[in-house]
Amino acid sequence: MNTLKVYAWGKETCLNTRIDNYRNNGNLYIGLIDNDGLPYADLTVNIETLPDDHAAVDTNNCPWAEDLILENKLGERTGYSLGSGFCRYPVYKFDLNKVRAYER
Repeated sequence: MNTLKVYAWGKETCLNTRIDNYRNNGNLYIGLIDNDGLPYADLTVNIETLPDDHAAVDTNNCPWAEDLILENKLGERTGYSLGSGFCRYPVYKFDLNKVRAYER
């Protein structure tokens, strides 16, 4: 099984993806789970309706998220960001086939 490696919070962790949709608007949800199948982090946040393969990335709680996406070629920057509260979240266009390659 393919895993993503992230160095965060003082240690390296191998992760898998979980793809779903937010219930209220169908936006793309990508979660990260650890080797025990436990939730590790939500890679995406749900702010406003986006195209099917686009999502706002939670750089507030996951400052390493953009590096993870770019290093593993999971998606590309769109140049757009969305605001919520005091934070701005970059919007990425995801390669869902690549993201699915890391699903558990």
